[in-house]
Amino acid sequence: MNINQENKSTMEFEDTLLSGAELSANGLIKLGMLYASVDRFEEAIGAYSMAIDLEPSEQGFNYYRGIAWFQMGNMEQAMNDFAIALEAESCNKVEILNFTGCIKYRTGDYQGASRDLSEVLIKNHGLLNDLVLSPEEYEDLQNNCN
Repeated sequence: MNINQENKSTMEFEDTLLSGAELSANGLIKLGMLYASVDRFEEAIGAYSMAIDLEPSEQGFNYYRGIAWFQMGNMEQAMNDFAIALEAESCNKVEILNFTGCIKYRTGDYQGASRDLSEVLIKNHGLLNDLVLSPEEYEDLQNNCN
């Protein structure tokens, strides 16, 4: 699917969602994911935030918003959302730690990054290509922790 098709699909979904259909938290999460898939992160954050407002006890929604904040470069907001998402019983802890490890590395917390990414690597059998960090960043992290 090319960018124009993705934008059209997003707009069609948005039109359907907003054309009198009842707004549900899950529908808003899907809308946010569509926005994020075409790099419309501000709109994605808006949709995720509305979903969180509708179902504040669903901590897993913060995971999606955390990724959007991360993509926009707002690491503080991303970390706040990831911290909330980690409290959810149904969270994918390894995926969240992958992002938090990357953020910690990029903000100079090498020990924290190493802790988070160690858990990711254990779960992923040492596969470095599953990391959010680039190979160069991971090598730099290793050099800074030794």
